[in-house]
Amino acid sequence: MKKYLKNTIKILSSLFLIFLVLNSYSQDINYKTKEKASIKISENIVNNLINKELEESQLIIILPVYNSNGEITSISDELTNKIVHNLNLSFKNQNLKFSAKSYKDDKILFEEIKKTHIEPENSLEFYEGLLGKFTGDYLISANYNYNEKNFNFIIENTEIHENYYEEKVKKYDPIPVENVVVPDIPIVKIVLRSAIVPGWGQMYKNKNQKGYYL
Repeated sequence: MKKYLKNTIKILSSLFLIFLVLNSYSQDINYKTKEKASIKISENIVNNLINKELEESQLIIILPVYNSNGEITSISDELTNKIVHNLNLSFKNQNLKFSAKSYKDDKILFEEIKKTHIEPENSLEFYEGLLGKFTGDYLISANYNYNEKNFNFIIENTEIHENYYEEKVKKYDPIPVENVVVPDIPIVKIVLRSAIVPGWGQMYKNKNQKGYYL
C-alpha cells in the first residue's frame, strides 16, 4: 500500500511539473512569428507613407506595441525594436526621406509613457496628448494580440499619428494601417502534450477526430 502511495505521489508530482512547463510556454510566441509580423507591419506602414512628397527628412518614432490590455511587456519592446530596424531598412532600400527610432530614444516621450498606464478605450486621447511634446514628425502606435484557439499572432490597431507643433493648426486625424495576422504553431506545447497523453497534441491543434482515435 505504501509503495502504491509513493508511486502515485511520484506520478502526480511529475504531472504537476509537466503542467508548470506547459504553462510557462502558454504565452511563448515563436521568434520567427514575431519577426515575420514585424516585417509585414513595417511594409504596411511604408505603403502608407510612400506617397508623401517630402522636402526634407522626416523622423518617425515607434511607440511601445502594447498588448491588448494596454500593457508594455517584453514582447512590446521586442516588437518595437524589430519594427524600427525593419522600417529603417525599407527607407534605405527605397531611398525614402524617413528615419525611425524607438520611443526610448526620446527622453520626454519615454518619461510621459512610463508614468501613464494606457487604457484601450482612451488610447486615441492618450496618443493625441503626446503630440507636440517631442521633436519627431510622426508617431506609430499599435497593439499585439494572440488568438489561442487559432494560434494567430496579430498586430492590430496600428496608426500613424502626424505630429503638430504650436505654430501648426491641424486636425487630429490618425492614418489607420492594415492589421497583420501571422500563424504561429506552438510546437513545444503540442509535442509535450502528445508525450503525456497520445492524441492530446492533435486535439490541441483542433484535430479532434484524429486525437480521439490516438
